Amino acid sequence: MENKIIIRQCEGDGVGGWSSGFPIGNGRLGAMITSMPTHCEQITLNQDSIWYGPKHDRDNIDGKKYYKEIRKLLKAGEQERADKLCYMAMTSQPKYFGAYEPMGTMHVYFNNYLGIDKEFLTTRGKNYEKSLDLEKALVNTTRNINGVDVKSEYFVSAPDQVFVYRIKAEKPILDVHVNFMRRPCDMTGMPVEDTIVHTPGQAGPNGVKFDSFFSAKTDGKMERIGDYIGFSEASEIIIYLTASTDFYEKDPYGVALAQLKAAMKLDYEELKARHIAEHSALYNRSSVKLSNKEDCRSIVERLNALRDGERDPGMLELFYNFGKYILISSSREKSQASNLQGIWNNVFAPMWECNYTVNINLESNYWIAESAGLPECHMPLFDLIDRMVPNGERTAKKLYGCDGFVSHHTTNLWGDTSVEGNSFPSSVWPMGGAWLTLHMWDHYLYTQDREFLEKKAFPVMKKNAVFFSQYLFEDDDGYFKSGPTISPENPYYVKGGYLARHCIGSEIDNQIIRALLMSLLKAYDILGNYDSDYETFKALLPKIHTPRINKNGAILEWDEDFEERDINHRHLSHLFALYPRYEIQKDKTPELARACEKTLDIRFSGRTKFAGHGIVGWADSWAAACHARLGNPDKAIEHLYKVMSICSASLLHISYVMQIDGNMAGAAAISEMLLSSDEERIMLLPALPKEIPSGSFKNLRARGGFAIDLEWQDGKITSAAVTSLAGNECVIKAPGLVGVNTEFSTDGEYIKFNTAAGRSYKLQF
Repeated sequence: MENKIIIRQCEGDGVGGWSSGFPIGNGRLGAMITSMPTHCEQITLNQDSIWYGPKHDRDNIDGKKYYKEIRKLLKAGEQERADKLCYMAMTSQPKYFGAYEPMGTMHVYFNNYLGIDKEFLTTRGKNYEKSLDLEKALVNTTRNINGVDVKSEYFVSAPDQVFVYRIKAEKPILDVHVNFMRRPCDMTGMPVEDTIVHTPGQAGPNGVKFDSFFSAKTDGKMERIGDYIGFSEASEIIIYLTASTDFYEKDPYGVALAQLKAAMKLDYEELKARHIAEHSALYNRSSVKLSNKEDCRSIVERLNALRDGERDPGMLELFYNFGKYILISSSREKSQASNLQGIWNNVFAPMWECNYTVNINLESNYWIAESAGLPECHMPLFDLIDRMVPNGERTAKKLYGCDGFVSHHTTNLWGDTSVEGNSFPSSVWPMGGAWLTLHMWDHYLYTQDREFLEKKAFPVMKKNAVFFSQYLFEDDDGYFKSGPTISPENPYYVKGGYLARHCIGSEIDNQIIRALLMSLLKAYDILGNYDSDYETFKALLPKIHTPRINKNGAILEWDEDFEERDINHRHLSHLFALYPRYEIQKDKTPELARACEKTLDIRFSGRTKFAGHGIVGWADSWAAACHARLGNPDKAIEHLYKVMSICSASLLHISYVMQIDGNMAGAAAISEMLLSSDEERIMLLPALPKEIPSGSFKNLRARGGFAIDLEWQDGKITSAAVTSLAGNECVIKAPGLVGVNTEFSTDGEYIKFNTAAGRSYKLQF
């Protein structure tokens, strides 16, 4: 199995730097292990609730007064005037919320750190290697100091909520000094006990307060001096760090200190074993195998070969596993949701505030959660939605004069729902909450958890629908439309050459609203709690446009066939109904499916293959998933190789900066190539590339409450089993499928059979 990423320093440039580090985490506490073979190691540490500043009520008080006037301007073709008025009347005050911040940096100074060891500098490349074991969530490094091999091991434990770093040498030659600091201008560590250092901090005025503690054990000499702990004549050093915030705890100081002391009471091997057992139970719940070849090359060698045109199914397997690993490491029950960079950030003014961007990025972080059998890793997203709802009810009332719940294109720790920023092509988009809400529906479809549907998902879905039932307006053609809105981040030209941002009734809006209403009406049927709103929602659905085709044979992106500024734009917003939704399907809506394929061909027609120019990881991963839905395996895999071509030496996706969405969406696309499902049907190996003739997967999940195991050899399925988790009817198709070991019926290419919860069924080929 492809479960390890290896970097060797002797491979030259491109393996250093923060983005080539190995991310480790337990959902709340994260560390980026760069661990370069120098005398000073710097480890960035993050705590997932450290966001700058307090919660704000930022809704523009004039929005309600002007948004209908903006609609009239857009309908009249006065886009320039509408854009200007939108900026003044709709954008929030203040324009931006605070960023997700690093907690601080641990500095580990090795022997002779104040001098320059010429021999060390000339030989370090031959003696250094680091690796990340995805199954165990362990980073290991080897280096050589003065002729002695030194091995280090790092992990972040979820059971014990502690970062642990062990340094072990063959001889007692370790001379190490360690401190932890936020910024030079911030409070430095203060002694609590003889060898425990406390570093407090706060993320800006009235922001989240935190307390962190670090200490250590050693078989050598240890002394605290100032905010450092120094070690000498040691062959083993074990460093521990804990942290807590007042977002989670009334007494973060007491909680973090107690966690530190509890962890230090445990034997190192026991602490590590507890960590591995907990992590691997999640990681091994499902598996994907795409190559039988054992490849011992480092990640840099393999990436370079891939950029030179080598086809490497093992890298696809590793990429899938790495995406699953990142989800487990950055999103756990009772943690925050994964932001643009998961939980890893090393700067105080990160790009895009390291926020939750809700017009694709946050959603794509979670596309893999249910199919990989990790529903508990999905829960932080639902907790975030719960915090958003009361804010979104306020925004709906203040900005639009409507009941219900609305959110725009970004949010933060506090569940902010206001119009964020002053970026015309992205800000005024009232669909963010609705897209997120559909993740709650999807969780129900996979798990069949009726209690979750009734108590958590349905109330939020209904509040979303209430907002749209009041906010949408009936246009001259009889259809109900949104506006002012946008097609995310994609402006268009109007007559006279003006580059317009806002519009009426963008296609993604129509698709999301239709998906919300269709899902909500099905939820009504399941729960049987019909009320007066049910008829309102039912009557509204047919008045929302279904996808339309433009003059080029592609999906129409706006309500009119406007001239696009950038035909290669990164967002695939108007393909939402193809993926992640499933309203467009090749066998049910063939004309629209062909238009989707045309859209993809146009979008990616001018992008450089492996040079990095024009490649945006999450966009190519999204395209791969779309092609998987269309049954185009060769195009899907080509997009995935493109994504990997711009990854760092640690396989982290880099688009401008490190963002995890390319990794997560890529993993979801690989899953979609192997197993696809909607609310009614399951498709096995719907887009299997010829270059992966043999492989297997275990316990991948399908909508309807099913777990699937499957093996294939030479392109043909050799065995497959379906385990029913909820006792629903199974409707399934696969290449060569002729039956199942129970009574069944056929419907075209599909077979149907009843199931009992907890029972497995063998498919026959």
